[in-house]
Amino acid sequence: MASKTKVIINAVGPYRLYGEPVVKAAVENGANHVDISGEPAYLEKMQMIYGEKAKEKGVYIVGACGWDSIPCDLGVNFLKEKFEGDLNHVETFVQMVSGPASVAH
Repeated sequence: MASKTKVIINAVGPYRLYGEPVVKAAVENGANHVDISGEPAYLEKMQMIYGEKAKEKGVYIVGACGWDSIPCDLGVNFLKEKFEGDLNHVETFVQMVSGPASVAH
């Protein structure tokens, strides 16, 4: 399947358990890989294992293109628009509270 496409959009999560086979198939078959992961250890591991091979194949491994990164990205864009000084460093935090599984508040 991966050999018949140009881009794989991976929403398989949890990525630490199920993400790597998709990245591997994408890179080995010359397809770009995009996911919505917000799992830093997984993202780093995929770049370390498959980054060079992806570069050789001329494809990209793009992670964190979804919910996990969007609040931070929107916050930084808001700061850039509203803050008149030089913005050199931004730290973001997400707080999770108890509730049903997979629900962020």
